[in-house]
Amino acid sequence: MTNPHRTNTALADQNLVMRILRTPIHILPQNLRRKSAERAIAQTNLPELLQRLILDVTNRSKLWRSERLDVARELASHFHDGLASGTSSDKLAENFGDRARAAALIHRSKKRCRPKAWHALALTTKAVGLLFIATIALYLALAARAFLTHPNIARNYLAEINADIEKIPEANRAWPLYRQAYLAQPRMPEEIAKEQFPAIKPEDPLWPTTVAYVKECQPQIKLLHQAAALPSLGSFLSYQITDVEVDTHSRWLAGTDLEKARAQSKRQADGFALSTDPNPDLIGVLIPNLGTMRHFARLLTLDARIAALNNDPARAHENLESMYKMSAHLSESGFIISGLVRLAIHDRATQTLSNILRDQPDLLSTDQLTSLAHVLARNNLAVDLSTERLIFYDFIQRAYSDNGRGDGHLTAEGFNLLNKYNFRPNGSTSLQALIAPAATGLMASRKEITRLYEQGLDQAVRFAATPVWKRTDADSPDLASANIAASATSRFRFLPVWALTPALGRAVWVHDESTQRSAGLLTAIAIEIYRRKHGSYPSSLADIETSILPAIPLDMFDGQPLRYLPHNLLDNNRPVIYSIGVDRKDDHARAPEKIINGVASPSNWMSESRLKDALQSPTERSSIDGDWILWPLSPDPASKSQ
Repeated sequence: MTNPHRTNTALADQNLVMRILRTPIHILPQNLRRKSAERAIAQTNLPELLQRLILDVTNRSKLWRSERLDVARELASHFHDGLASGTSSDKLAENFGDRARAAALIHRSKKRCRPKAWHALALTTKAVGLLFIATIALYLALAARAFLTHPNIARNYLAEINADIEKIPEANRAWPLYRQAYLAQPRMPEEIAKEQFPAIKPEDPLWPTTVAYVKECQPQIKLLHQAAALPSLGSFLSYQITDVEVDTHSRWLAGTDLEKARAQSKRQADGFALSTDPNPDLIGVLIPNLGTMRHFARLLTLDARIAALNNDPARAHENLESMYKMSAHLSESGFIISGLVRLAIHDRATQTLSNILRDQPDLLSTDQLTSLAHVLARNNLAVDLSTERLIFYDFIQRAYSDNGRGDGHLTAEGFNLLNKYNFRPNGSTSLQALIAPAATGLMASRKEITRLYEQGLDQAVRFAATPVWKRTDADSPDLASANIAASATSRFRFLPVWALTPALGRAVWVHDESTQRSAGLLTAIAIEIYRRKHGSYPSSLADIETSILPAIPLDMFDGQPLRYLPHNLLDNNRPVIYSIGVDRKDDHARAPEKIINGVASPSNWMSESRLKDALQSPTERSSIDGDWILWPLSPDPASKSQ
């Protein structure tokens, strides 16, 4: 017959662990929490075998001290009950079972009984730990991708551009003559240079000194005419200062002592010659001829003015023709900065000829006016972004990896290149190395960057080709740049596009203005030739024969023929040629109250919707409410593109 007491003891042994699991954690007083489980076990007076069992289980449970103390007391109570029932310590130890499994069950149960705040903290800690590990793993993966992959620099764009220049026969290259003229340029009197010598007037005290200086420059001016008559500029591009002699002469002309100028130029050339890479980046190319050509344009402007005052039409005509041809030479490179300087020289010639036609209408012969009109009409003023596109492609091949399918990621070399171009704040080399993996991971891919840039440039080309009167805000090439700049995240992600895209809207507008000024001058030449042929100005532009004016130029603001008044009472009853201006309203040759640089137009293209807001602003309204007088110009206005 089974002993009921022994059976109850066995069941108690089997359920011991489960009872302990269900026991909640006691929030013990401070003095009891300091008491270790080891001391509590030693004070139970249990046999050594059971004490060791309890100690082993509590240690294996890996719980807090207070929790181990609870477990030890529960086990001690159980074993006391077992001994009291007559069960031996060996049997109690045997009935207890696997200690490791019991400790694991106790550990999990006690953890579930811990406070909610602890569980929340534990989960948070675990999540942060996992996130940290994932972040480190991701960073290491990005670092490996950034530093172990390299760009594939497959094309030498600079060599390709120079190869095209190499094809130009030496006899057709104008730059050697321009260079010769520049190196023979006598030093300009300092007082003239300070006064921006092209603007000096006959009534100024410096006029005699200016005339004497221009006379001294006549041999160089003859060289300029020879150079301008050649079909091509033929100036090679370089990443280094290769013509130290020209640089030295520039410093000397600016007033620096000759020996000091030589030393400064050599130091600068040495600084630029640090890289001997046969395939240098195109963005760092030097265009030293721009400053030289602008200087020559000023000199020819002054010589044309002096010739006109001296009633020397041949000399004035030759200077004007050379300026137009000189500006055409700068259209070869395709750099946007070259195009802007080209327009500056073209506009200077246009302004000078307009002034001569205004003040001395009979100075130039009909043949001379006709030849200038032909040169003016042939001068292509279209926006050229071809080299800007090559600059971007060259940067991409130096900054991004290439998977062979038109895609890739920013490499560590690319990130350093961005820093070199100051597209991001400078930092130490070690800091850059730490930032590079994250930056290469966050920036857009090669395909995304290229697509976005090409879209922007293509939009600019379409915008320039669209007549001004048909454009809308949505057509503006600056819209894409504005979208990128809308947030710091977008600016960083598409940093190469944002940094390498020039101010396309402004560049197109400068071309628009220059084209409209040229149209006004061509019309002014036509009415002057008509006057000479018929004895009076035409009553309307439609009266001019097509042999004189093949087509009436259009007003860029509404697409209608330019406006013409044969008798303008506001200007000594002389004819006037004008555009309705940015306000799109014909004010019958009334100019705005405020003329900025002689032009009644905004500094950038303005849509009709934007115009409504501008007309509400007194400041803006005063400069756009009125017509743009294209001819005759106000006396000696400052050119907007000087």
